[in-house]
Amino acid sequence: VRDGGHAEAVAWTDDDVGARFAARNGFRETRRKPVSVLRLDEAELPALDAPSGVRLLPLVDLADRLRELHSLAMAAHRDDPADPLDAEQSFEDWLRDDLGVPDLEYRGSVVAVAADRLAALAFVSSDGVGRAENEFTGTHPDFRGRGLATFVKLSTLHWARAQGIREIRTGNDAENAPMLAINAKLGYVPAGVRRKHVKTLT
Repeated sequence: VRDGGHAEAVAWTDDDVGARFAARNGFRETRRKPVSVLRLDEAELPALDAPSGVRLLPLVDLADRLRELHSLAMAAHRDDPADPLDAEQSFEDWLRDDLGVPDLEYRGSVVAVAADRLAALAFVSSDGVGRAENEFTGTHPDFRGRGLATFVKLSTLHWARAQGIREIRTGNDAENAPMLAINAKLGYVPAGVRRKHVKTLT
């Protein structure tokens, strides 16, 4: 990582053993994200009713609108307490780091369209054998307060259950009260803490 010109290395841990390992190797803990889980094989999901004037498109249908999707993602990240630097990704870095996730589900990940603008998104990945994770859910500031984040995240849950996925996890910053409230409304329950660690390389 250092030879590639980077000043820091970032690692995430999911338990105390991993956190102690990171500390022994010179990583300092910088942030914590509550992790929540929803058992789809036991959940009663609300019906997926689109808000008035809103339609849903799967990510696979947006190949010709990727620059617009990048703008939406950056706007949604801008006030994300987890890592506001995500809002400064170039288009090329975003293609690699977000759309390049190997297990990203292009049919399960969705975007809400309102007045022909990309208004909200929810990305989901899966291991293909029964487990999935919400990658990122966000709404453009111009469209907040209309329930779109709940709508797109709920869409990923309906898709996941239809694929036979039994369990879906999500990690959200402890300061992201609106998304934590959405998780609680949809039935997610606490399942641990994910910790961010940083090691200075220079």
